[in-house]
Amino acid sequence: MATLVEEQRSETRFLRENRFLKDQRGSTLIQFILLLPVFLIVVLGAVEVWKVLSVKQSLHAGTYQATRYLTLYNEPRSNAEIDAFNLIQTALLNNGLVADAVQRGESLNLRVVYYDRFGRQVEPGPTILDCDEPFTVRATLSMPWMTIVPWLPSIRVNIGDEHNGHVECGR
Repeated sequence: MATLVEEQRSETRFLRENRFLKDQRGSTLIQFILLLPVFLIVVLGAVEVWKVLSVKQSLHAGTYQATRYLTLYNEPRSNAEIDAFNLIQTALLNNGLVADAVQRGESLNLRVVYYDRFGRQVEPGPTILDCDEPFTVRATLSMPWMTIVPWLPSIRVNIGDEHNGHVECGR
């Protein structure tokens, strides 16, 4: 008889435990709470990547325009290097993300360097090179803001772009 009572108690205990295992109320909320940080990292990380790619595209366009300008308008006594720098800076400031950061007081850390065909830095720029001489325009920009993704370290991104050209002279 004692064994029958013990069996009924163990069945009752099993049914009580099984009832809690079958109850799934609140499981959706727990899944949401567990997946929310991962979702936030993915979404905010994608936004930061989009911002960097947008500025990279503007830097690429400006560097291309500057290289083309220096290729065509290469006179020794002109301000071609200053004009080329202004072309790159204007292309960057046409990007709304960079323009907003500059208006907030952030500095635009843009550096433009010119190289000859041997990889030597050319000062003041390619206007001192001979006709049909190849050159490279390399522009680097330290982003005017820090990348911010929750639960990840903030970093300042440096992007660069370079284009090759050659001095065209009218003959």
